Amino acid sequence: MAKEDLSMEEKFASTTSCHGISHVYQNDSGRLPRMIWLILTIAATAVCISQCIIIIYDASQLPTRITFSDVSANSTVFPSITICNTDNSPRDALPESDLKYLSILLHTQSTENAYNETQVQEAARYFIKKYGDKFDYENYIRTSSAKLENMLLRCQWMNRPCSLSDFTSIVTDYGNCFTFNPGTKDLPLKNQTVPGEVYGLRLAFNIGQYKYYPDLLDRNRPDAGIRFTIHYHKEPPNLLAKSIIAPVGSHTYVSFTRTYHKKLEKPWGECGSRKLLFHEFYSHVACIDEVSAIYASTLCNCSIIGAFGPYGACDSVKFITCIVPILAKARVQANENIAACPVACETYTYPTVISYGNLALIPISSLITNYLNVSGIIRHAQSLDWIKDPNYSTANFVRHERL
Repeated sequence: MAKEDLSMEEKFASTTSCHGISHVYQNDSGRLPRMIWLILTIAATAVCISQCIIIIYDASQLPTRITFSDVSANSTVFPSITICNTDNSPRDALPESDLKYLSILLHTQSTENAYNETQVQEAARYFIKKYGDKFDYENYIRTSSAKLENMLLRCQWMNRPCSLSDFTSIVTDYGNCFTFNPGTKDLPLKNQTVPGEVYGLRLAFNIGQYKYYPDLLDRNRPDAGIRFTIHYHKEPPNLLAKSIIAPVGSHTYVSFTRTYHKKLEKPWGECGSRKLLFHEFYSHVACIDEVSAIYASTLCNCSIIGAFGPYGACDSVKFITCIVPILAKARVQANENIAACPVACETYTYPTVISYGNLALIPISSLITNYLNVSGIIRHAQSLDWIKDPNYSTANFVRHERL
């Protein structure tokens, strides 16, 4: 066949660099080799097309790559530790009628449907009648809650003494609490340079269980001890969801590692953020606090988180008659509304390992008794009818209080 008589297909097959096609059209080859090359070429083309389809499909699913890295550092920023006594207010801080109605407001604020509306409004009317329209609920909680100076017996950080000045006060759903290493302007962040319990934070408390008022305890969790949470210093403490209890009578050991997560926003991931009005750093717990507060403020036509929109600050009457009863419900709705508070793209978490050891009470009971004047405390508590057992002794106190 003359070269000028070649068809377009044959010209392409004889000049292309795709060798399978050129072998199929090669005239000087036998019929069998050309058939083999045809089958191989069709099979290879099918494989190529299928792989292209798979690649395009996978790309349309927006795949992500997850990278894990363990970093061993000689120094790390110590987290913030927020601690509270499981009893909000000791018996000697307030009259018994105040304690009774305060327990209603506190449980209503933290737990939905803890009390019925009649009981809540009765408590609100009690405080307004006794303290007037200028009643400052938050300041009342702060001044009536357990004082750190009455609880903290010993504080050590990095094997050196620390003091009350290393803590800041914060009002939470569990009353007035205290944060170590808050990372404020006056208290800059602390770095831990040596691992181990000796060089971490070591605290000893006098819980004062003999001062506990029964109605202030959580009816589902009547715990005695210290409630605490470990959190990133730019996040508010999430005591409702991530609190740990250090019970009386034990030595609680808590070890943790800092874990940093950085997630991708949509369409590759599910995380997101929103601009918060009163928090510089976005976190899910900060968003829940703010959204629930805005929701409650909108229903009550006043603001509890500073002035925003058309709302002015809530006065004491509106706060305890309107805000407190709906705050727990507002928090539940904010948690259920995923769109309102998406999962944060940057998070710092502190997975913990907790262990407990009983104190050696027999050899140290005499030291504790003398150090705290236990006999005097027992006589005072019995005179006020806080301890009803006439046979209650120093040994019983040390065994039950267990510092």
